[in-house]
Amino acid sequence: MYDFYGYLVLALFFIILMVITVLTRNHLIDKDYKTRYAPLLVVGFLIIVLDTSKQLRGIMVGYDKTIIPLYFCSFFNLLYPLAAFSKGRLKQVSQVMASVYSFMVAMGLYLFPTMMIGDSAYTLFNGFLKFHTFFYHHLVILYAMFSISLQLVDLDTKDDLPALLGGAGFYSLVGGIAAAALKVNFHNFYPTNPGFFFDLRRNLGTFFYVLLWGTMFVVVVVPSFFIFKLVYEFIGDRRIPEQTSLYDRPLK
Repeated sequence: MYDFYGYLVLALFFIILMVITVLTRNHLIDKDYKTRYAPLLVVGFLIIVLDTSKQLRGIMVGYDKTIIPLYFCSFFNLLYPLAAFSKGRLKQVSQVMASVYSFMVAMGLYLFPTMMIGDSAYTLFNGFLKFHTFFYHHLVILYAMFSISLQLVDLDTKDDLPALLGGAGFYSLVGGIAAAALKVNFHNFYPTNPGFFFDLRRNLGTFFYVLLWGTMFVVVVVPSFFIFKLVYEFIGDRRIPEQTSLYDRPLK
């Protein structure tokens, strides 16, 4: 459980991310879409560098199955480039997925920090893996902040929600099967540390626990999407209109 010091570290880094976000918005909000999108390219690049370094380190010092990139956040190594470089309908869907899922990570980290990043807030500089865990997740949060503050997503509930639910369901299938097969706690699908979720898995059995957890994860997508949409609309549209959208449907 996080105590005052742990939450203080999280609060400090949240303030840092907010300052970066506000300064970036003030500088770029009146620019065209491609210019506003540049911060997401930087974050995506850093995400890939961090995770590639983690995998290379594992190969060099001894690979452990716990660093196999099958965690939900590993999804961003594929989703961020797809959102950045695809076109049309695929661009629109992947950008919404990247932004909303990143927002879900942000909510999860501040509500359940131990589940999301372990004790890395206390041991930030005690080894590369702790450093990676902490900064990787905060880069994901920064991605969500940039997506919202720079107004980079074209939201439509009818189109977006099925894609988000499908993506969460697909990950739950892959992550759940992998966690059970490898006995690794990918996305809390196979908790191994004593506690509520460990006891729940043992009482229900792994199959029913994975089914329950995967179902809960998919269901949580719905309120997360509407909270994201509420925050996105509250922050407000960019201050200059654009004639056309990079997506298939016109901007609202």
